[in-house]
Amino acid sequence: MQEKIYFLEFIKITAPYKWLISSTALLSLMATAIYLYFQPSIYSSSALIKIKSDTPHVINQDPLSNALAITGNRGVDQELAILKTFYINNKAINKLNLEVQYFKEKNYKKVEYFLNSPIKIDNLTILNEKIIGKEIILHPTNNGFRLEQKGILSKKEYKYRELIKTKDFKLKIKKNSNFNHNIFFKLNGNSRKIYERIVKKNLKVSKLNDKVSLIKVIYEDTSFIRAKTYVNALIDAYIEQSINNRSKKSNQILKFINGQLNIIGEKLEESENKLEKYRISNNIVEPSIQFTAILDRLSRIEIELYENKIKNKLIQKVMPFIKKNRHLESITPTLREIGDETTIKIIEQLQILEDRAIELSSELTEKHPQLKTIRTNIRKKRHLISLNIKNIKSAIKNKHKNLISLKKEYEKELKTLPTKEKKLIHLKRSYEVNSNMYSYLLEKKSENEMKRVATISDYEIIDRAYSNSIPIRPKRGIVLLVAIILGLVFGIFIAYVHSTLTDKLE
Repeated sequence: MQEKIYFLEFIKITAPYKWLISSTALLSLMATAIYLYFQPSIYSSSALIKIKSDTPHVINQDPLSNALAITGNRGVDQELAILKTFYINNKAINKLNLEVQYFKEKNYKKVEYFLNSPIKIDNLTILNEKIIGKEIILHPTNNGFRLEQKGILSKKEYKYRELIKTKDFKLKIKKNSNFNHNIFFKLNGNSRKIYERIVKKNLKVSKLNDKVSLIKVIYEDTSFIRAKTYVNALIDAYIEQSINNRSKKSNQILKFINGQLNIIGEKLEESENKLEKYRISNNIVEPSIQFTAILDRLSRIEIELYENKIKNKLIQKVMPFIKKNRHLESITPTLREIGDETTIKIIEQLQILEDRAIELSSELTEKHPQLKTIRTNIRKKRHLISLNIKNIKSAIKNKHKNLISLKKEYEKELKTLPTKEKKLIHLKRSYEVNSNMYSYLLEKKSENEMKRVATISDYEIIDRAYSNSIPIRPKRGIVLLVAIILGLVFGIFIAYVHSTLTDKLE
């Protein structure tokens, strides 16, 4: 009953002001509609990338398989950081040619030409960076065009394909098709400027969820075609970079193996010739069983020495990376050879810290506590990695000394052999060592040639970019509904205030 009274009271107050309330709601709706009309629609496009899991790494005695391994997976967090870097985005930016944006005026608002612009700007050089993002207007004339900057129309009439030089820029304008209306264009600068001003704020890269190794790449733009094109260009550049890195490592492996094959091949041929000549000239076929066993043990020691020598060469190749503190992920295969997963994890943590530092440095100064803490942790990680590499070098050196010592012990036993048999043992040992190492290197060459031919990316595109013509914002229907409601509320408020003041006056 009480509610009915309130409702009747409400009707009694507002009924005389129904036209005021309706007008207020209508004005609110019209004002909002005009505002929305001039607001550009924002479209979104997204794609999914899967990071392939590594098979569990098995430590074995093969220094090339371990130390030169080309497999390996970085964490999802690191991949997120890589996808946001300028290096990867630059490849996509270059494919889209975002240096200049073209617009025309249609129904009192500017509409962008993403494709099929009547003009194209070539040979662009920006002389004053303040011009970046500013609107320039091309006014067509009978014989060419004039340019307008900051509301000032140039007195000079330019011709198409003519080199235009002002205090702000140098460029040529090519005419693609006939037109008789003004063309508006903006200069966005080089790739770095485009990345910082446009791409960075519109690109979103995130995990799909914590349970799967899927990365979602989202790009927002005023053109749904460009949003879709950019996402596809970005993930293609990302996959291509992965394949190039793997191919580069595989080529380095083959180059190393081929170099060793040439050296061992020459030694094998030389030792084989010497052995054969000695057997023929001295009429000796085989040494005794006792010394054959010693020969086998010495051969194995020689092979271990050679493998240790390979490890030492690989560590020497790693040292420049340690000294320069760059591309430290390249040393992880060598660490895997000795099963030092702890150092590999430190390198992965270092890469995450460095990516985070790059992100923060664009927003914070070097004196900010958060950035200072990250810089300190980076220095600690680098020092720890350097220390571990020195320990690896020391371990290789100690192993070499032990093998040499063991080799000398077996060689002492050979001194009791007759001179002819001793010489034969020496020649045969040299031949067998070179023969085994040559076979070993040929096998590694075959494996790595197959890897190079079958090189694939560590990542797989699950869903390529897709988009539709429905903008994600502004939500025009919802905004208009809210505008009507607010207009009604404001109208009712005015009606209530007016009614209250009238009653008091009466």
